[in-house]
Amino acid sequence: PAVATVLVFVFVRDPAFGRREALLMSNSPQGSPTEADPLQRSAREDDWAASMKRLASPPARSAVLPLMLTWSGLNFGYYGMSTWITVLLSNVGVGDVYLVALLYAAANLPGNVAAVVLIDRIGRRLLLGGAMALAALAALCAATQIHSPQLAFVVVAAVSFNAFGTAGWSALDALSTESFEPDVRATAFGVVAAAGRLASIVAQEVNGHLASSPATLLFVTSGMMALGCTGVMCLRLRNEGAAPS
Repeated sequence: PAVATVLVFVFVRDPAFGRREALLMSNSPQGSPTEADPLQRSAREDDWAASMKRLASPPARSAVLPLMLTWSGLNFGYYGMSTWITVLLSNVGVGDVYLVALLYAAANLPGNVAAVVLIDRIGRRLLLGGAMALAALAALCAATQIHSPQLAFVVVAAVSFNAFGTAGWSALDALSTESFEPDVRATAFGVVAAAGRLASIVAQEVNGHLASSPATLLFVTSGMMALGCTGVMCLRLRNEGAAPS
């Protein structure tokens, strides 16, 4: 993703940006883009400060903190498992780990379908909390059966984990957007998403150290999913009682 972002930035130019740049150069006596107006810079700084101030207000803060916990738990568990699934399966003796990895990836489809069907029927919060709880349970079941001769159970649990996690992502994006007022929504979404990305980075380091102990890795993954689920349960919705969550 990072490489793709750089390539897009370098090679895909916004035509509007080019027109603005040309206009600035034509108006500049030296033929180079002019500096932004100090008043405009000051206004942007004031807007940023006001957004952060609104984000620290009790209504926004009561949503930011639980969602940071939820984003962290889901990112840690989902991306940690997705990255290390082949190593994990290989260490427990699964034969064709790449076939299982293919099945693991294919579980995204039923997860997305379930989210489409359920997100407006049972609500965002219930779907997210239920999906994360089931993902935690699937990882726990895999951890308890990791050394049993019936590795098919472990495979089914791992595939189910990905399906539940995918459904959780669909609900989390919607819930994070709807939990804040429009004037602070973009800033708040950036903060909670950043917390999740940080957790996904930590997951790679932690799982790298635990790769030789698959049961421990799965127990940690299950615990992080459960921790994220508690954040969902602590979240108070902005329009709770007025519309489906």
